[in-house]
Amino acid sequence: LLSRKEETILNLKPVVYTPAVKAQVLQTISLLVSNVKDQTSLYYLLSNDHINLLISSLLPLRQFTAASQEEITPVFMSLLKSLAIHLVQSPALFQFFIRKQTNQQQSTRG
Repeated sequence: LLSRKEETILNLKPVVYTPAVKAQVLQTISLLVSNVKDQTSLYYLLSNDHINLLISSLLPLRQFTAASQEEITPVFMSLLKSLAIHLVQSPALFQFFIRKQTNQQQSTRG
């Protein structure tokens, strides 16, 4: 038997955002990343893997309709460009874009 709280959680429906909202979120994050001047702040922004999750959630871009792609692609490219510029200026940031294997993943491979 499920508790009332568990039933509530199970009945939550995922929110579907319009391409315009997704493009606005991407643009905001892109501006934030591109305007960060303090290295510590940039490390903090990148260290929690949220940017990686955002990028991977948008790939492949063909998951979107043509109209949606027209809205999202330019902003997405701007975000990637901002990240690339920071990586060129500070190669130490590259560590935040490398997937780290856990011990469990390594043991299943070998």
